[in-house]
Amino acid sequence: PTYRMVVDFGALPNTSTKTVAHNIDFTTEFSVTRIYGAATDPVNLVYIPLPYSSPTLANNIELFVDGTNVTVTTGSNRSAFTRCTIVIEYLKNL
Repeated sequence: PTYRMVVDFGALPNTSTKTVAHNIDFTTEFSVTRIYGAATDPVNLVYIPLPYSSPTLANNIELFVDGTNVTVTTGSNRSAFTRCTIVIEYLKNL
């Protein structure tokens, strides 16, 4: 079976890196199959996918997961995006 964890990431950072614990007890038997998310600017009603790719390098948004955290790095100020969810899908290889 595929497992899914949704992480309430909160606001995106302002030209920096932010980490939030995902609370998955990963072991060497786990395999992550997908990492994705979306962020919302509720004032301007703008929505972007995560990770985000742009022809303007500074507008790119990096998303990755390690054994403890979800990490997002922004190259420009994205703090107006105050609602962000990240989805981690994974397998437990028994």
